[in-house]
Order: sequence, then C-alpha cells, then structure tokens
Amino acid sequence: MRTKNYPQLIVFNEKHGDNYFLVESKEAEEKMYLDVLTNRNKYGFYSWMKDYKPYRHPNDPVPTYTKEDILSMPDSMEIEKKRLMSEYLKYEKSEKEVTSIRQNWIRIQEAIEKKDGKLAYELISDFSDGEYEGYENVSFTHIK
Repeated sequence: MRTKNYPQLIVFNEKHGDNYFLVESKEAEEKMYLDVLTNRNKYGFYSWMKDYKPYRHPNDPVPTYTKEDILSMPDSMEIEKKRLMSEYLKYEKSEKEVTSIRQNWIRIQEAIEKKDGKLAYELISDFSDGEYEGYENVSFTHIK
C-alpha cells in the first residue's frame, strides 16, 4: 500500500449501490479490505474461480502436439505450421488464464485464513477493473 493521509473515504461501486467506508488508519484500511474480500467470498462472488475451466468450442480441441512438434515440421508445410501454431498459442494463452484465475482463488482463501489485509488489498486492487468491483479513495485534508 502506498503512503496515504488519513482519514480516507473508500467508495466501492457495486452492482446494487455504492458502499462507503471511512478508515482512519492503515490498520483500519487493511481490516476493511479484508472484510470486503471475506464478505464477497462468503456470498459466492469468487466461487467461479475455484474450478474454473474455459469454454472450449468443439472446433477448438486441446492440442495433441507441442510447439516443438510444430517447429519440426518440414518447410513445405508452412501454411499448416502457421495454423497449428496459432491454435497452440491460443490454447496456451487460455491455460495461462486458467492458472492465473485458480491461483487467485488460492490467494483469496489464503488472505482470509491468515487474516492478511495487505494481500486482501492487493487482490481487490487486481480485481478492481471488474464490472462491479471498482473502488476509489477520497482523501480528506481535515475532518472535524
């Protein structure tokens, strides 16, 4: 977390309305992020991540060949090599996404189990580009 002035008003822009949190210290802010992450997890916001599998169209099967197999094909098969490599790279990208999503599920559970507010902040920040997961911090110069 970057150095901030407190108090902070943190506004979560969510599907059914905004949630406002007034935090007065770094510790309170970390606890707030952990509470938000815990509640979202409790209500199933992240359950889709646990066993995430990408949709595979029947015309996009899992490759039965490797990059090395493709590269070892003769030059006379250049068009086929390009097609197969394109398919393979698409599959590889999809698998990296699966790994990342499942790793996020593990990190969410870890943050909750260890009551790690810093990790909760990182995760919520990573997810903040989601449709209903944005938030903003409003700094006050003085509150009476």
